[in-house]
Amino acid sequence: MKIKKIFLLLLFFLLVLITKSNANEEIIDIDLNRITDNYNNYPYVLALKDLGIKIKATQSGNEYTLNYNDTDSVIFSYSPTEKMLYTTYAFSNRKNCDILCSIFVDCISNMQGNEIGSQLPFYFGDSFCKSFYRDDGISKEYISSPNGGIDVECKINPYIKLAVPQDQYEINKSVFISNKLDFYNSLNCIAKSGGLICYKIVNNDGTIDLYIGQPDNLSNLAYSSITTAISLLASHNGVEEQKTVEYIKRNYPSFDNGNYEFDGIKVYTDITELPIQNQDTVLVGKNMKYAKFSIDLKLLESQASKIEIQTPPANATVKSEKSDNKVVVVIIAFLVILLVTGFVVISSFKRHN
Repeated sequence: MKIKKIFLLLLFFLLVLITKSNANEEIIDIDLNRITDNYNNYPYVLALKDLGIKIKATQSGNEYTLNYNDTDSVIFSYSPTEKMLYTTYAFSNRKNCDILCSIFVDCISNMQGNEIGSQLPFYFGDSFCKSFYRDDGISKEYISSPNGGIDVECKINPYIKLAVPQDQYEINKSVFISNKLDFYNSLNCIAKSGGLICYKIVNNDGTIDLYIGQPDNLSNLAYSSITTAISLLASHNGVEEQKTVEYIKRNYPSFDNGNYEFDGIKVYTDITELPIQNQDTVLVGKNMKYAKFSIDLKLLESQASKIEIQTPPANATVKSEKSDNKVVVVIIAFLVILLVTGFVVISSFKRHN
């Protein structure tokens, strides 16, 4: 296990090196005076307006004020010397402020030539916390506020083309059971992670509809997310999560099976949109692909509880680890050579430039 940890650590440093050496440096000529007009006519702003939610941007000199229903606001200040749009707002008040900023970031990205919705869903998570303002043109951080609390800090360089985030994540258990999401008891709620969403609706007859969505296509991330969601619902009534996941995998191993039905679950992969339009369902990425899992929870629980999970023999695990360690040692040696070579090449390039 120690060797594997060392391997993962070296792999992390190698990925950081590659990321930094390929920093996005495409310079964009953008008219900052057009931001407010574009923002006020942005598709997300207009969609929220149809729901009775008023979002508006105004400009005064180098300040851009974003307002949510005349109750919450965010002010971005622009520094011509640093070429930076900058704001901070209280972490405790982040829900509506995150909405204002996510649309602001997406709007600027669209003005730079990126597709609408390519940035918005990632702002709600911590994807941009892994970005470097100097290299990526954007960063989002949690900092200490003067009053001893926590603030959210956002920086944007509008003249560096913002790279479209590629790091999609599955919606894991910690998201579903977080304090801000009552996934077990809510009649309808939504869970988000990166570009993925999972929307829950409890019908009048007691059945549950779970919608899983992902930009462009439903991958293994979406499949893992929906099986996690269903297993958590069943576990709330005493069924082991692992049994529910195994039951689903045996009957519906992937989205390649298309529309399908088995005891307790009906799967529909020909879903084009979510059934309800509200703030949560509007603020998702574009070109979303959906599937619906209609669940009879009692029938599902009765079937999943019968599943027997076979545990592999202990000696088989030991043999497997020993074999894996040999491979890991070879990979580590290769990564060390690659890491050192990368540093040498980059250092040489910097000296000549």
